[in-house]
Amino acid sequence: MSQVLLFEKVVLPKAYRLPSVVKKAVSAFSPQSEYERSWLFHCFERSLRREATLYYVRVFATNEIVALFTLSLAAPEQKTSWLIIDYLYVLPSYRKTQFQQTGFKLSELVIAEIMLMAQKISELVTLDLLALQAAHQKLTDIYTAMGFVPLNRARKHRDEIWMAISVSAGAD
Repeated sequence: MSQVLLFEKVVLPKAYRLPSVVKKAVSAFSPQSEYERSWLFHCFERSLRREATLYYVRVFATNEIVALFTLSLAAPEQKTSWLIIDYLYVLPSYRKTQFQQTGFKLSELVIAEIMLMAQKISELVTLDLLALQAAHQKLTDIYTAMGFVPLNRARKHRDEIWMAISVSAGAD
């Protein structure tokens, strides 16, 4: 039986200003590397400073958190406005396999929901692109299959891989 996913906008309590609280929250997501651990810390920090909006993805039947992501708005070079997927984190036990009997990975389902959110946001504010930075080269094929294209933009680091999709691409 397929499970319904809930997407919950999270406002972190002030207790997240304490490093021990953030450390405990990060540990609950079972990061598999220092890279993942630091990104999770970064997500909570940006959310607490209101630089990004944090969302938890839960399985409705169990209320288990299976993923989180952050979104922010940006206007690079003041030419376009972007909704940025700052970070998408799927719990290790839900990676690399299809979610329930859907035929899709959990990360693909989350990105599809974010695309729908971008469509709704674009009805309220001018929004040109949904953009993300691929964590590594292996993910670019997945994002390309979903309609994202690589962006040619000035990079601070050579290994940054930015990809985007037009928000209006599916809204005919």
